[in-house]
Amino acid sequence: MFVIRAGAVDRASQSASVYVDGVFAGSWSIVGLGTLNTGNLITIGQDPTGSYGSATFDLDDVGIWRRALTAYQAASVYGAAQNSGESFDVYGPVKVSVNQVGTNIDVSWQAGTLLQSTNVTGTYTAVPGATVPFYRTSPTNSAMFFRVQQ
Repeated sequence: MFVIRAGAVDRASQSASVYVDGVFAGSWSIVGLGTLNTGNLITIGQDPTGSYGSATFDLDDVGIWRRALTAYQAASVYGAAQNSGESFDVYGPVKVSVNQVGTNIDVSWQAGTLLQSTNVTGTYTAVPGATVPFYRTSPTNSAMFFRVQQ
């Protein structure tokens, strides 16, 4: 039997959530917890000082993110492991982000081929030179629509 557990600590909302096999199991307040930044290296299965005795256990596919995972992302990690034997497929459906940065247009996406068209229902073609996860272009005087093909 395999159990996949995920914990998410969200400093912005001052809460910690736990997911077991992709299902939300509970959430707790961490108000007053303080910082976890002790200056020590990350240690799994022991405190960073080594003060506790040693233990033997099996651990596989550890992931640490710099942000709290959403419930959907935790479920995606579980689904990836159960359905395809892959680890950490947390992006789910690909999302395309388009932002103006100075005089440029930045397009970001997680996977697949970036496509473009001058018409939202028109024929889409691969964007020359675009590679995951980022493409920068200059704006033109015509509309441009983007989508991703997986």
